[in-house]
Amino acid sequence: MKIKYGIKAEEAKQDGQPIVCTAYGCGLTGTLSTGTTGESKFYCRFHFGLSPNKNDQVTLRIHQNDKLRNIFDMCTNPEKFFKGDKNITFFAIADKKVSEVLYEMGLSELHIPKNLLKTRRNILGELDKRTFVLNEN
Repeated sequence: MKIKYGIKAEEAKQDGQPIVCTAYGCGLTGTLSTGTTGESKFYCRFHFGLSPNKNDQVTLRIHQNDKLRNIFDMCTNPEKFFKGDKNITFFAIADKKVSEVLYEMGLSELHIPKNLLKTRRNILGELDKRTFVLNEN
């Protein structure tokens, strides 16, 4: 893969590789590959290394947990979702919204007040439990 410097992100593209996970219907960003030259297929963290017969089940689980993935994104980049002002920061607004949504989902134990990074870590652990397909053995 060639890396191009000095261009805008929207102008950059991967040569010969899709930006999304190669697993059919996934839609997540493909970030992992077995190759080192950029010529191998890229997969998301959930599809990487799976046997092909488990791909559909994992893709279904990814889509069933869209709401939780969106909350994870809010913890990762709160400035993209919320605008603060002189009275309250976007971090505080994000923390309140994340807390409310996790409570509504019955997952309030995942929220660490005033700490979006730890909350994000807890959400990722929950997504792992809900998404990865374990071997039946």
